[in-house]
Amino acid sequence: MKLGKVTGGVKTRSIDNQIRHTKRAVENSAGDFCAVFASCAVYGPRAEALERTFCQALDQASADMLFEMTADMQVWLPVEESEDTLRQLVRGLDVLCAAHDIPIARIQSEVTAVVREPLFQISLRGRRQQGREEELADRDVVVVGYLAAEGSMLLARDKYEELLTRYSARFIEKAQDFGKLLLSVPEAATAISSNICMAQAAGEGGILKALWDLAERAGVGLTIEWKALPVKQETIEICNFLNLNPYDLLSGGVMVCICKDGAQAVQRLEELGIMAALVGRTTTSLDRVLVHEDERRFLEPGKADEIYKTR
Repeated sequence: MKLGKVTGGVKTRSIDNQIRHTKRAVENSAGDFCAVFASCAVYGPRAEALERTFCQALDQASADMLFEMTADMQVWLPVEESEDTLRQLVRGLDVLCAAHDIPIARIQSEVTAVVREPLFQISLRGRRQQGREEELADRDVVVVGYLAAEGSMLLARDKYEELLTRYSARFIEKAQDFGKLLLSVPEAATAISSNICMAQAAGEGGILKALWDLAERAGVGLTIEWKALPVKQETIEICNFLNLNPYDLLSGGVMVCICKDGAQAVQRLEELGIMAALVGRTTTSLDRVLVHEDERRFLEPGKADEIYKTR
């Protein structure tokens, strides 16, 4: 493909003609207009990478209580990449958006010598509900979903042969099936929206980064019970074997919430079959503390995701 922005016949064939789920964005609804972004370099199956990136954006949009959303995508392709790659990405986004009734507003693409692999960014734009200012200190902290399920799913797939030297195929394949755990955030956010004061979708950087980011946004401290953080045993085993920290590992499909009544939120989500755990409280102090039995350690700003140690 030629360097520069994709235009002309290529744009018509591989972008415009592939979009089915589109309409004009709603411009006059009540609420503050805003956007959330997610980006991903394509590694592994491209359809999977696209879906995980879309879900990452949808998770944060749901946590931010956005409504009347539209989707944009920017794609950067290396020179040697075929036009069919662009066509597949656009088709894939169209299917995902149709499944969630999110119209596509714009897709742009550029061929560049800067990237060696396809890179894309998905943004969801919408309205944020008004009147959500809440007291954020001295509130419950609830985690929705199993931390690092996304990362351990990828590791179980990419490191299958290595993991087989210690674990059974059945054990590893159970972790490979964790994808079904990554789809609960939108439903959870809707189910307990009246109970949520503020929420943060986890993703790259893991649960500890999500907790830090939430506290920074809220301007509060945290006291978090380490043992209360929900994690699958398969995740612990895989991370221990590969010498990775599951608390700093990809955690798509996880949301951290500051709630008015954490116990009520957890009960409501459990009734819907969604994993949730009350893990701590916000504080008026700016200290962010993790408590493990008699030990206390301070939470630090997010680190590079552990997944990159395996790439």
